[in-house]
Amino acid sequence: MQQANQWLARITDLSPEIAVEISDIFENLEETATNAPLAVAAFCAGEDPEWAVEANFAEKPDAAWVQGLVSGFKNRIGIAPSVHIEKLQNRDWVSLSLQNLAPVESGRFFVHGSHDREKPMSGSIGIEIDAGQAFGTGHHATTSGCLAALDRELRHTHFRNCMDLGCGSGVLAIAFAKATKKPVLATDIDPVALEVAKENVRLNMVARDVNCLLADGLENPAIRQSVPFDLVMANILSAPLISLANAMRPCVARGGTLILSGILSYQAPKVEASYRAAGFRFKYRSINENWATLVLVR
Repeated sequence: MQQANQWLARITDLSPEIAVEISDIFENLEETATNAPLAVAAFCAGEDPEWAVEANFAEKPDAAWVQGLVSGFKNRIGIAPSVHIEKLQNRDWVSLSLQNLAPVESGRFFVHGSHDREKPMSGSIGIEIDAGQAFGTGHHATTSGCLAALDRELRHTHFRNCMDLGCGSGVLAIAFAKATKKPVLATDIDPVALEVAKENVRLNMVARDVNCLLADGLENPAIRQSVPFDLVMANILSAPLISLANAMRPCVARGGTLILSGILSYQAPKVEASYRAAGFRFKYRSINENWATLVLVR
């Protein structure tokens, strides 16, 4: 089946931090807005530290509008980010993306699309997530970093009560539920992300153990009724992680574990310092493609 033409806006000459901030601007546009993108990605475009952001649109975006969204970053990088608009070929992009979306192995977890349903090896934990709305398929370095940390922690600790804060597509919550058969609260601020997570939970047959909840941060009655958690996973961004540090302390049981990601490697010391000040002990850090995953203990 042929898909309608799509348009690509590419923004280049960016630092890693600004690339993430610009991708957030596009992702936070209201879905009902005329100019809302279909998908957004921030990535290293060439030699470090050059990064880029690409946003796909159903209709041609106005170049001046895109330039206006990013022009405010000129003072921080010395030059205005470069904007290039191009028309993509009329192809079945969903099918092509599935063909090129190879499974991800992280620890014992094997994240795959429906097209690779038969591939998980014996002894691995298969998690089926199809490419669709951009809430995480397990391929981003932050998600695979969290999965690796989760697998490592599960090898020596028996967790009973977990929260996946900012769950996106639900990959981490599904991984915990499949590995432990224990309850996990999966929360997200975005109602569309939460619907995607609910569908993935159903698809992976862990609805009994995963409770999906629409919540902004940690201030929610359902979260307060469930604390303390002996494991909290939060794969969001460094700024909200830092702002949540003090509020996170009463959410984590004494001796409980915290897995944090969505953090560029140079941001990790600041995030770590915020959680040390909030009463957490640093355990270890892993770096994957310039993204850091931190593991701490209360």
